[in-house]
Amino acid sequence: MPVILSQVSYSPLGVTMRPTPAEVFEVVGMDIRISKESEVPVRQQFTEQIYFLIATGKLKSGEALPSVRTLARQLQIHHNTVSEAYQDLVQQAWLVRRRGGKTS
Repeated sequence: MPVILSQVSYSPLGVTMRPTPAEVFEVVGMDIRISKESEVPVRQQFTEQIYFLIATGKLKSGEALPSVRTLARQLQIHHNTVSEAYQDLVQQAWLVRRRGGKTS
């Protein structure tokens, strides 16, 4: 089931993450950076960066997000991590799931 960015708007969050270049995996076009060497769990890094992209307007309302498996491959993390993070964001109304389409 696709995930879509919620229609609700939020204020920017103060999320600061500074991994070294050797530790960074970036999704082209989404600017999500995951550091496997960080003390912050990967799922939390991912979730906070999605919050930040929404809050700063880099992800627009109704915009489709990559599938769980596609994003997991791009970030080189387990697909369950992405799936659980998407579910967290859906439960918090940052994202919505829609049948028959891509995640937004």
